[in-house]
Amino acid sequence: MEKTAIFLIALVTMVLTPLQALAAIETSVTLATISELTKKLETKRETQGFISDDNEDLLLLKAELNKIEVTSESYWTPNVAEEGSFTTFGYGQ
Repeated sequence: MEKTAIFLIALVTMVLTPLQALAAIETSVTLATISELTKKLETKRETQGFISDDNEDLLLLKAELNKIEVTSESYWTPNVAEEGSFTTFGYGQ
């Protein structure tokens, strides 16, 4: 009985370890792609002044963000604090 339990634990470990490594690699690639697209869009915004909603890079960025379950188009909310007031900040601030 003890040998069977050890065998099952070893089998599960041998199966899960490569899956965890694969998931980590996939997440790393996704984050690198998000970073690259963000820089590219920022450069376009600086030169053109705006990014249209149907921009190919923006749509790719939304798809990559969706992979890591960021589905809101409002990634942060700018808040301006008046002097002497209390202000909360949104995501990413």
